Order: sequence, then structure tokens, then C-alpha cells
Amino acid sequence: MERIHGRAEQILGQEPKPLTLSPGRVLLIRVDRMLGDGTAEVSAGGNRFIASVQTGLKAGESYWVETKQTGNGIGLSVLMDRSQGEGGHTLNSLLSHYSLKREGPIKELIAEALRLNVPISRAMIEFATSVGDRLNPDIILKMERQHLPFVDRVYRSLEAGGKHPTLLTGIEELKKQLIAVGSTSEAEKLMKNVQAPLETLVGGKVADRALWILADDAQPFPQRLAALDLLRELGVLHDHSRMGQWKEELVKTILKSFPDALAAEEGLAKLGAGLTGDRTVSKQPSVPRSPEDLNVTARRVIDAIITAKKELISSVHSPIVVRTAAGQFEGHDSMTNKDSLHSQLRTIVLDELKDAIHGRDISQLLKRAVSSLGLNYETDPFVDSAKRQLIQLSQGHPVAAIRESADEIVLKMNHPALMSQDQSGFLTVVHQIPLYHAAGQTDVTIQWSGKKTDDGQIDSSQCRVMFYLHLGHLDETIVDLQIQQGVLQIVVWNEHPNIKDLAREFLPALKKGIEENGYTFSSILFKVPESRPGPASVTDQHPGVHKGVDIRI
Repeated sequence: MERIHGRAEQILGQEPKPLTLSPGRVLLIRVDRMLGDGTAEVSAGGNRFIASVQTGLKAGESYWVETKQTGNGIGLSVLMDRSQGEGGHTLNSLLSHYSLKREGPIKELIAEALRLNVPISRAMIEFATSVGDRLNPDIILKMERQHLPFVDRVYRSLEAGGKHPTLLTGIEELKKQLIAVGSTSEAEKLMKNVQAPLETLVGGKVADRALWILADDAQPFPQRLAALDLLRELGVLHDHSRMGQWKEELVKTILKSFPDALAAEEGLAKLGAGLTGDRTVSKQPSVPRSPEDLNVTARRVIDAIITAKKELISSVHSPIVVRTAAGQFEGHDSMTNKDSLHSQLRTIVLDELKDAIHGRDISQLLKRAVSSLGLNYETDPFVDSAKRQLIQLSQGHPVAAIRESADEIVLKMNHPALMSQDQSGFLTVVHQIPLYHAAGQTDVTIQWSGKKTDDGQIDSSQCRVMFYLHLGHLDETIVDLQIQQGVLQIVVWNEHPNIKDLAREFLPALKKGIEENGYTFSSILFKVPESRPGPASVTDQHPGVHKGVDIRI
């Protein structure tokens, strides 16, 4: 996954970062002009500012300087001019300036910082020295560029983000370790948390099929009764629902799942629109209709959806929570009709999902995974999640190897959050999600970038979304969605020579899906990335040129 991240950096190029000027920072500046009275207008890292300088500097010349605090603001103390730094003289001077060894990883760090024009600070040097022989200069420079604090936990998270195994592999390995030491209940709880999105999706689809059986008078009565029992078991119907009253109970369940009458009216309108394929929902009145009217509307929508055998419970518009019961009936010597029906319907649903997973299903899986994994654990640490359990294991399990394995996974889960940024009205959010689905499992990394709206969200009409994927047959793949004023262009980065031909049959469905979600489809490009370059030079601040083929619709 780290290799994919490197490819993405190559594609995106270097983005300008704010410049911080805390005392003791060493950086290369250019004097734009002398202003007199010991001040000058200078440039550094694409930023221009006014600073106090010593006399004798020349406009148009570059100097290595150390920042300091003065009574008038920013002060710069010249270490040497750039011409004196040729032939490694700058590196040796800085090593002497900070009293550092002239060999080892610290020297490599200073040399790389000079080559890339990354500012050097005493905090950076002190932390890098404390890391010792395991120091990775690239991580230290990333921390500086991202303006992350120089603390061990941050360093270790960035370090873990570039290591194998992946999140999925780490979770599976931890499960085996827990079982091996007899912590079977902990292993089951961990897998329940990470597989919860898939089980919720499957449970909803099973409930939908049970509804179709229950509503079909042509079905044998025992089969309909088993469907009724299953729907009660899954929590869709009240535990005491009767055969002749199931539809009234379903209406109650749906209406109770909305917070108020206005939300119910809007939700029913969305369900009806989803049935007809109409994505536009008329604006609801500010005063809701009576409960009787809502009941009539809900029943009409339910009848239409069930008659058309459309999904109601697993619909993206439906807030009904289904109890997941995966594996609940396995290992029983005898099975009831309800158990047998559940097993049959679950098999059918899983086979369908293995054959084709729709975009709506993937969307639901990803949204639910954020919650069940606990990717936002720090904002609500009391919600049960995989991350909460992993932290508890890392702090309290009696076996040291399990504590270390759990902590390594937590560090990996923290890595994407460190890559997210919120700067000057521009928001970048990164999520890495170990995703279990019917056709297998994979790690999915998603990066959203765009301007913030007034409520702090990313503006969906003008943004960029990147998916970093490791696929079974296509291997490493980056899907880059660029949206400008609601117009969407897709770039697929992959080394497979026939990817354009493989994708051709999916393009009509892709275009239709994009337009159904309110966007205008522009084009899809297939590009082959070049081999990952080494670190860019000071003057090389632009991504390389890439070759590719172009499909336009």
C-alpha cells in the first residue's frame, strides 16, 4: 500500500505547504530586495515575508540562514551564502553547527533535507537523534512537511503505515494468535467488528427476500411462516407480530426508524423515488401530514416495493437496523424451518454478491466500516468498535506478542489520519479500510480532497477523490476522480496492458450510474504510471509526464 501511496504522490505532484518560522529553524532563503533599517523582503519554500537581517546581504542572492525571535518579529542569522555550500560544505557546516556525527542516519537526514530544500529545526534534530539506529530520514522529512509533532507515537504510526503486513493481514494474524492462546472470545469479537459491515448488508438483503416470501400468497404456508419468524428474529418485525398483521407492523417499524414526521415523509419520498429510478425528490411541506396520512403513504410505498421485488430493508434510503445473525445456526443438530430458510437465503445473497457487487452496496460497506472499525474512535471512545478492542488488547492482554500485534494494527489505523490535512479552507481526508466482502477481502484506501463548504464538509461539486486498491488480478490500481463544477473525469492508473479492453463493457453502466447521482460524465482515461522516481531535486517540483490511452463518451 505504501508503494501505491508513492505512485499517488508522483501523480499528484508536490503541493505547497505553509512555512513555519519557529526559532532555530535552518532554511534556504533568497533576498528579493533590501528595504533598509536592517529589514529585507525574502522568499523561502514558495512563501514571501519580511524579516530582520544583518547588513551586507545582496538582493538576488541566496543564503542559508537560522531563524530567531527578535523584538520586531522574525530575524534571520546568516550561516553561509549558497555559493559557499557547494561541494558538501553546507552539510559539514550544519553538522558542526548542531554538533552531530559526520556519519550514519543523522547525516543522511541532513543531506536529504538540504537536497530537497526542507527546513531543518532543532526539534527535528533532537527527535531524530533520540530515534537512534532505526531512524528513517524519509519519515522525519514527512513529519516536517506535514507539520506533525516530533513525538514517538506519530513516528511509529508513519513507520507502521509503510510496513507489511497490510491491515487485513495483520487482523487475520492477530485472530490466529488469540485463538492459539485460548482467547477465542476475543478473536470472535474482533472478527465480528471488522466483518460487521458485510453482515449488516447481507442481513438486510436476506430480510428483503424473506419479505417477498411472506407477501407471496402463492408460497406454502409453512414457508411464509418461516419467513415471518425470520423477520422477527432479524428485528424487522415486532417479536409478537402475527401473520395477518405483519404489514401493519412493518409500517410501524419503518415510521419509527425516522426521527420525526417530517423525516419520515422525506424518507418515504426517497423510497418511492428509488422505486421509479427518479433521483429528484420534491421538496416536502414544512407542516407534515397527519399520522393517518403517513400510514397510508408508507403502506402504499411498501406494497409497491415488495410487488416489484425491490430492496426495502437493505435500501440505502432505509434506516432500519437489522440484527446480524451470521453463523448463528451453524453447528446445530436440528434446524427449524426459520433456520433452514435463513441458511438458504443467506447462501443465495452471498452468491449474488460474489457475482456482482453494486456501487450502492460498496458505498454502504464503506460507510458502515468507518463506524464498526472505529476509525473515528478518538471522537467517541465509548462506542464499541474494532479499534477500541485493539487498544484494550494492546494495553491489557497478558501475552506480550498479542499486545505488540494489536498495537501495530492501531498504529496502522492511525496512519491515514496523519495524512489528512485541514488548511486554509482546503480539506484532505484519508481513510484506509480493511474491507470484507462476499467475493473476498481487500484493503481500500480513499483520499478526498477539496474546498470546504460552510458546514466544514468537502464540496462534492468540485473536489478530487482517489481510491488506492490492490486487486486480485489487476494488482495495484489507482482510480482518480476529478470533479469540476459537477463534471466528472476518471483516470485509472494501472500497469495491466489490456485494462482498456477489460473496462469497455462496464462503461455504459458507469456513465449511467454517474449521471443518476447528479454528475455529468466527461471522460475516462487509462494511464500506465512510470516507475516510481527517487526524491525530487530542489528544482524538480512537477510530476513526470505519463503515457496513456483515452476513452471519451
